[in-house]
Amino acid sequence: TNTLNKMFSVNSDGSNLVQLTPETLGVNDSDGSFSPNGTKIAFERGYSVWVCDADGSNQVLIADSSSGEYRNPNWSPDGSKIVCVFNYNELTVMNPDGSGISRQAVSTAVNSFYGPKMSPDGSMISFAASTAAPGRPWFGIVEVATNKVFWRFGKGFTNIGWINQL
Repeated sequence: TNTLNKMFSVNSDGSNLVQLTPETLGVNDSDGSFSPNGTKIAFERGYSVWVCDADGSNQVLIADSSSGEYRNPNWSPDGSKIVCVFNYNELTVMNPDGSGISRQAVSTAVNSFYGPKMSPDGSMISFAASTAAPGRPWFGIVEVATNKVFWRFGKGFTNIGWINQL
């Protein structure tokens, strides 16, 4: 493939566009997620998960695609974990250095999970899901401690999140 996807940062007014990842033919850098304190970015590169400093330096591979495909990395609200999609139909939680990998919400009934997000207290993960059959679940919440999945039905969910409680 001849695609080039790189990550950039930019100020909210559109100024100061800065390229964070290098141009590498056939390598896609996507789904960047800033750590809660803003010092790190978790991102997907070639179905692997990488972490770098907020300025793009110190890029470190933390989950290699040799064991399967990783997508959509997101930080936990306290910055102690990264949650991502693994092999399209599993959710994975890991430490920011790639250690402590645990599988969550494994399902053969879905084609793909999307956009996993941890709840503010880290006890649950929300995610969207797509299926081949109409009427199947399109949104779920997994309880991290028990790995129990609560399904909700609907259509068109793509970016599910949490509202922080004051």
